[in-house]
Formats: sequence, structure tokens, C-alpha cells
Amino acid sequence: MNSNGILNSSSYMTALIKIENEMFHTTNKVPKTFNAIYDEAISDIPENEKTKNEEVKEITSLSVILSVLGGIIFLPLLLLMNPIVWIILVAILVYKKENHKFKTIEKLDFGPDGENLPNEKDIDYYREIPCNKDLYRAYWIISKYGIKEKRNVLLGAILLNWIKEGKAYITKTKKGLFSFKDNNYSIDLNQISEGKNKIEDELIKVLKEASGDNGILEAKEFEKWCKNHYNYFENWDYKVIEYGTNQLQEEGIITTTETTEKNKGFIKGTRTIVTKHVNPSIKEEAIKLLGLKKFLLEYSIIQQRQAIEVHLWEEYLIFAQLFGIAEKVEEQFSKIYPEFKEQSRIDIECTTIYTRQMVEIGMQAAQKAKERAERRESYSSGGGGSSYSGGGSSASGSSSGGGFR
Repeated sequence: MNSNGILNSSSYMTALIKIENEMFHTTNKVPKTFNAIYDEAISDIPENEKTKNEEVKEITSLSVILSVLGGIIFLPLLLLMNPIVWIILVAILVYKKENHKFKTIEKLDFGPDGENLPNEKDIDYYREIPCNKDLYRAYWIISKYGIKEKRNVLLGAILLNWIKEGKAYITKTKKGLFSFKDNNYSIDLNQISEGKNKIEDELIKVLKEASGDNGILEAKEFEKWCKNHYNYFENWDYKVIEYGTNQLQEEGIITTTETTEKNKGFIKGTRTIVTKHVNPSIKEEAIKLLGLKKFLLEYSIIQQRQAIEVHLWEEYLIFAQLFGIAEKVEEQFSKIYPEFKEQSRIDIECTTIYTRQMVEIGMQAAQKAKERAERRESYSSGGGGSSYSGGGSSASGSSSGGGFR
């Protein structure tokens, strides 16, 4: 398997492998043909990506055929040569084969200063909500410019926003599966069926699946779901970033250029460099977001504090969650405005803390499950068969979120 570009340390590839019948005697049976499972697995892949994959497959197959024919013709001659010469020639053939494949590398260009922002102490306070209050655009920017302090902050911000809009509710549970100040809470998702975009639509589907038939998500239910689908939210985060990039491209804020780079060495090859140029206006939004973060962290020490309306403080708390500074902001805010809980759906005593803790419980469970899976894989590498997981479908009828298993 070959990627079409550079993979970072958290990237992964999923393989669907066909093995001849009767090669392994298994107890698990699925009443589907391989072609049916294959069609399900690639159902989410865009048509242009399928075409690209077929082109790479054809080129790779041709390379294999040529390599085999070359081996048949030249192997006897090579064996008569010095072994060192033989090794060098094989290395050249491999290198040539790799460099004749289609290669595409994508990169973001943020301008001369890159993703660097001014020092926070040199930035003025910003009291408004930037990015037209769009959580997804704000998340894209704070992720690219390194403004957020924690991972997995978007999910908590989305939950708080749903509660603010009356689409989800904090409710007491009958059983003590999660305790906070002697009360048990969960999130009622029965009133929400459609999100603002495809990212939220997918999230709603996942959270309702985790909550079971009653549509009320308890911490233990979310913890169990994340444990069984430990790669999901990591992959979902990549989808959010990709969604943000696509939105900015549609608005013309990100423009794209393509160049072809040739190998200057003895063996010729080419690759395509796709550069996505980010408009300077995004950096201005990043500075505003950093100014808002500074304002929220230092609000309690600002000498001339203004009276702020309830709806704006609700948005402040949501963005504090997005920045990963919710705990610090909540602590000072509850002292300054103790009456806020009586005026808003987002009360600090249970809503903000509970949603944040639920997310943390789920993400910790996912991380531990992932680490256990990686240890198992390292112990068993080099032997046994493969099982397909992730993608559009799996041979066992459920998906566990990607990677090799």
C-alpha cells in the first residue's frame, strides 16, 4: 500500500484483503460476497478518488509486470556479477519504480510568517466573538495557529451550544452511573435530529447510537462507546479540519495552485505539489481569537469591567471550552456573576462541568483502548491473518474506526 502524499505520525491506512476460501477455518461467517463488502467499504470514497486509485493500481501492476520480466531476463547476468553491483542495480530499480508512480503532495501556505502570531502579551483584548460566531471556522483557525490548549475541545463546545439553543438538555438519571455533587446527570438528545452541517449530522448519529434506545447519553454509555470505537473521534477531528478547509476554498479564502516537480537525479520521476494559499484575513481572525482568549483569562483583573449580557457570556463560555481554558474561566466567572445560573441554560454548577467531564471520560477511554490495541498488534505482528475494520463496512458487520487490526 502506498500513500498519495506524506503521512504524519497519527495517520493510518485501512486494508480490505481478500483471502481464498478454505485457507483459514473460522467460526465467524457473513452471508455476503467479497464484492458486496468491497462496494460497502468504498461507498464513502468520492468518485474522483476512486479513479485516482484505479490509475495508481494500473501503474503499479504494470511496474510489477516489467519488474518480473526484467528479473527473468537479467537475473542470470546479475548473478555472475559482483554482489555489490547486484545490490546497487536492485536499489536503482526499486527507486525508479517508486518515482514513476503518481505522487501528490498537499501543503498549506500561510504567507511569509507561516502560522506564527504576535506574542500574546502584545495583543489587545478582543471582546466580540470572531469568525461570525462559527465554531467550525474558529476551530480550524485555532488548530492551525496553535491557539487551543487541549485536544478534543470541539465536541464539548458543540454540546454546550446545543444546550444553549435548547436542542439538548442536562437531565437527572435514575441510576448512579455518573455522580456530580450527589446528583446524577446525563444529556437528553431526543430534541435534536439535524445539525448545522454534515459534521454535526454525523456527530448526532454517533451520540444517539451511544445513548441507546432512550436517546439519553450517560457518561458510562459514552465511555463504553469510545472504548469500542477508539479511533473514531481522532478521525472525526480530521474530517472537521478537512470540512473547514473545503469551506474556506468555496469562499475563495483559500486558493489553490499546482506545480510539477521533477527529479534532478539520474533516474527521472515527477510529483505534483498542490499548494493551498491562505488569505491574510485568516491571520487577522486568528489574532482576534487570541485577543478573546486573553480577555477571558484576564477578565477578573481588568480594572474597568463592563456589564455583559447573558447571551454573550454564554458564547464566552462556549469559546472558553473551544480554547481549552473552560476551567479557568468558569472559576473566576462564577465568583463575579453568581446569578448567571438563574438566567441561562448553561449553568456552571453542572452543565459546563458535566459536558466537559463526559468528553474527557470518553477520550481517556478511547486513548487507553487504542494503546491496548497497539500493544496487542506489536505482540502479534508478523503472524496470523487480518480482519478488516473501519471504512464503510466491516466483515463482522460493525466498524471500529480504522487502522490495521
